[in-house]
Amino acid sequence: EAYRHINTVETSLMDYMLFKFRSYPLVRIIEEETMKLDDMNQQQKQFDAQQQQEQKRLPILSFIHDRIKPSEIVRVCYENGIACRHGTFLSTDIFMRESNIGMTSSYAIDDSSIQQINTMSRSEKEGLVRLSLAHYNTKGDIDFLLGVLESMEDWC
Repeated sequence: EAYRHINTVETSLMDYMLFKFRSYPLVRIIEEETMKLDDMNQQQKQFDAQQQQEQKRLPILSFIHDRIKPSEIVRVCYENGIACRHGTFLSTDIFMRESNIGMTSSYAIDDSSIQQINTMSRSEKEGLVRLSLAHYNTKGDIDFLLGVLESMEDWC
């Protein structure tokens, strides 16, 4: 019963955070972007509605901003008491390239920049921002986070 309650709370918080982040035109939620890119095979596409409903989402949001580097977002969050991380989180170079994620010089990747990207070390790649929620977080915590992010120049 306790785990069911935790899941209910975390799901509600995650739904709220996703709803809010989707309203920012300069923010790309990575899971949603990669789902568009992913060339899933037929078996994966044929989940029935009940299986999809039963599938649980972890309360983690990964995103990039089209104008602000992930390291800058994390720095500002940290200065305001918000814990989050940035980086590639063990993602492969192929995933990073295909998803247009995290190059320090530019967030837009074209054919001419692929060679430069492939020679960059992992520490040179900005990656993405990852936010995690837990059952003890509140909508107020999310609203505080959003206020901090919206106070950043170029956020909106």
